[in-house]
Amino acid sequence: MKVVTLDKEIFEKAFELCNASHSAVEIFRILDGHDDVEKQIAILQLDDVEDIEQAKKLISHLTNQDGPIREAVAIKLRELFIEKNNKIVNSIEFYKVFADAICDVNPNICRFVIEFLYKLNDKNYMAAVLIDKVKNVFERIESPDIEQKNFLTVRLFNIYWCFEALGTILPFCDDKKLSEMIFPYLERAIMFGDYTIDEKVAKIVTCGFDNETFQPIVNKLRTVHNFYVKRYFTKDKS
Repeated sequence: MKVVTLDKEIFEKAFELCNASHSAVEIFRILDGHDDVEKQIAILQLDDVEDIEQAKKLISHLTNQDGPIREAVAIKLRELFIEKNNKIVNSIEFYKVFADAICDVNPNICRFVIEFLYKLNDKNYMAAVLIDKVKNVFERIESPDIEQKNFLTVRLFNIYWCFEALGTILPFCDDKKLSEMIFPYLERAIMFGDYTIDEKVAKIVTCGFDNETFQPIVNKLRTVHNFYVKRYFTKDKS
């Protein structure tokens, strides 16, 4: 078992910050700084986002930051969307950042972002952004980076979470072009022979969104004997 030793100074600083009360002005001042521990705790203390500049600053920390900071932002966004019903963070300009976060290496971040997708104003656009993300992942698979460790595993992880997101948002969409856009990638995905990917494809093709387009894939997946895939083709999907 790996033993993790916490730096005493960092622990004491984090404890002090957790017990401090920061105003919104102080929190966004902290986000302009370079202290990762302070940023993470400040984000979690944020009560609400009051204008577009605050939203931009918060969401800019959802990607390209230290892992705990990214996760803190994902947690806070989930709260702002679902519990606060905040309209300011629901701007279409942020959707591509949300899609990037769904391809994070941390599954908690992927999950927290996916949980608020149903609250987005333009679900059709978000679905299109996700499909474009899937397209980019397949393009990277076709031109692999042989120096990257576990290259294919990482890319399959990205596909898994993008498909999970699409299976969540497509039932709320009404643009039939989306099914045509995602269809070829679903066909290619089931060729991997990975049941976790097959499960997410099954979720998409049985989500009630343009089933006629997805019927050839439905027919193929019906022959898969894995329980997690088969359950999508039974009356009781639990």
